[in-house]
Amino acid sequence: MAIAFAGTDELAARVLEGLLASFPVAHVITQPDRPAGRGLKLRPTPVKECAVARGIPVATPERLDERGRAEIASLPRAELLAVCSYGLYIPEELIALYPRRAVNFHPSLVPAYRGASPIVSALLDGVTVTGVSIIDVAPEMDAGDVYAQVTVPVTLDDTRATLTDKLLEAGIPLFVRVIDEILRGTARAVPQRGTPTYCRKLAKEDLVIPWTDSAIRIHNLVRALSPKPAARTLFRGGTTKILRTDVLEVPLGLQAAPGEIVETREKLVVGTGNGLLAILEIQPAGSRLMDAREFVNGYRPVPGERFGSCEDERVPS
Repeated sequence: MAIAFAGTDELAARVLEGLLASFPVAHVITQPDRPAGRGLKLRPTPVKECAVARGIPVATPERLDERGRAEIASLPRAELLAVCSYGLYIPEELIALYPRRAVNFHPSLVPAYRGASPIVSALLDGVTVTGVSIIDVAPEMDAGDVYAQVTVPVTLDDTRATLTDKLLEAGIPLFVRVIDEILRGTARAVPQRGTPTYCRKLAKEDLVIPWTDSAIRIHNLVRALSPKPAARTLFRGGTTKILRTDVLEVPLGLQAAPGEIVETREKLVVGTGNGLLAILEIQPAGSRLMDAREFVNGYRPVPGERFGSCEDERVPS
């Protein structure tokens, strides 16, 4: 039996690839092409690119209103709608187009981190365990009954990229299993238990490093945004991205202002609101990604120089 898929971003495209190995996909629903890059040329979503490459019919409605649903209904029929990171509310009228209804891949252990940024939010909070939940699509965002969950450990070295890989490795086989059970009529779901927490879509200001925060909070921000969109700060007037850091012990008696460079010989060490941070990978404005040693050799930062300042509220994207 064929399924349909609704999704938009790179995570969703990778889930779609995983489902294609197990199920025929009759059609794909994704968001419309959007302007992107310096030239603001229209760019298809990663899910659309994946579907087109596989010859799968694609619908890109701006809204899932009557007109949007009619566009979807004109595509080849499917028994079930599989959803991952679609980005729009899915109404009951759309779900009703599919005899086996809709099921969602959500990268958190619901009811924790319902919403648009569960992977980033888990890293920002410094959790040691997260996971994937396969849930029913419900009127309330990510509040559907749970078919299955799998836990995934999180280390202090995990970034958005590495944690995404781990979640997909554990979650895609679970999604395949649940979809197969739904199609066979043997799936069972239970209500979510516990107090929900929510996470929102990131804004540009969320990418800026607040050097007055503690070293561990800044470290969590850097890894939550690595490799992209990347945490950023100001250095010599230009927007600089920081992609990998390490929290250091503070030597007795050492004092450093937030954002102040205190060491460039053995490591590139910066002061924070509480503790010291070693910068390991950095991308200065207009330059390539480099490790700390390359940066020190090329830009010659000196102790006392500062990244941004505690007064900086905005950094250009």
